[in-house]
Amino acid sequence: MKSMKKYGTWALCFLAGIIVASVVISLLQSGMSDAETPMTMDQDMSAMQHGMLEIDTRLLVPSITLEAFDDEKSGYNLHLITENYVFTPENISTEPVQGEGHAHIYVNGVKLGRLYAGWYHLPASELRMGENTVEVTLNANDHSDWMMEGQHILSSVVVSK
Repeated sequence: MKSMKKYGTWALCFLAGIIVASVVISLLQSGMSDAETPMTMDQDMSAMQHGMLEIDTRLLVPSITLEAFDDEKSGYNLHLITENYVFTPENISTEPVQGEGHAHIYVNGVKLGRLYAGWYHLPASELRMGENTVEVTLNANDHSDWMMEGQHILSSVVVSK
């Protein structure tokens, strides 16, 4: 009787392993990683971030405004206007200091990269047909998202292709 229980437990573990492997293979074959999974503005962006840092409201509070201008050749020229914030690429991956860091840019919830200055050319090839949400977050030197009262410090615009 003991050997039947032993083999029954082994069989269940083996079957569970096969199921998990099948799911993993299916996800890999679909070709879409978590980083490529589109997110909407309503979803919590923390899944895409490195962490969150609440700003100290006793100090100067950073803010951003994002503007988009049609580029005659392709896409849009984006202008990121910041207040109380300095881009510090020389301090990337160091300790956070309020009021400095870089920005992350997203199109339709997919991160395109980092911004170290106030201008960025968004090529049309990064846009899908129709409306696209472009979002820029302020990030600390250590890549954490700057937050104020639990909300990301960000700005967004909608552009069309």
